[in-house]
Amino acid sequence: MKTNKKPTLPIQIPLPERVLQPNGTMFVTLRTLEELEQFWLEHKSQFEFACEGVGIFGEKHYLSECEWVFGQTRSAVVRTVMRWDWLSVCGEYYDWATSEPADHAFWFRDRDGYRNEQIERGLWSDEDEAEYKADCLRRTPQSYRGYWQLKNLPGGCPHWDYLTDSDEIIDPNLSTEEAERTLQEQIFEEWKDSGCEEIRYHDRASIDKSIAYWREVKERGEDYYGLDNDFTEPKAP
Repeated sequence: MKTNKKPTLPIQIPLPERVLQPNGTMFVTLRTLEELEQFWLEHKSQFEFACEGVGIFGEKHYLSECEWVFGQTRSAVVRTVMRWDWLSVCGEYYDWATSEPADHAFWFRDRDGYRNEQIERGLWSDEDEAEYKADCLRRTPQSYRGYWQLKNLPGGCPHWDYLTDSDEIIDPNLSTEEAERTLQEQIFEEWKDSGCEEIRYHDRASIDKSIAYWREVKERGEDYYGLDNDFTEPKAP
């Protein structure tokens, strides 16, 4: 007896082509540089951000090569690329102080202990002290009782696989919608800065820059966007 296996990766969930979603995003397959240029010429004023699928070897998780998600906000683009709603991804506040009180208390002792140890070694700078004081104001035992984390991530990944360098969101009074929007924006920025091999995140300026670059290398006869799908006749010398 056959059973319908629930998708576990975003790429296993097809997105409708050239349909404007309620969150203001649109999925488009743009197989050639000319298709990309034409689409961007027609829709540049409509979208501010985008995510581009990049051709890589191995299993893909989000988008295939030449697939794009355009949107008006960073959070909406991430939400669609990750198939957030389809896979029931969500943000959830973890009450660390209540769930793991010993670990929570140790964190503060460890922060102070590290500072004292570095001072004794002569390795503590004025800049370190300023950062320490700022962190002590921001994260007290009362204000830093927990943090918002991502749940139900694709492939069962833990939160820290998605966000490794971003500041924790520690305000328990945020609405889930506000916390999720911030988490999505952090994913956009962190993955953009990390140079994720599978996808590229863009704003308007970077799309313009990429198109100009691909046009330049194409004219030089070098590898460019959509080369494998471009069957137009080369220009005569």
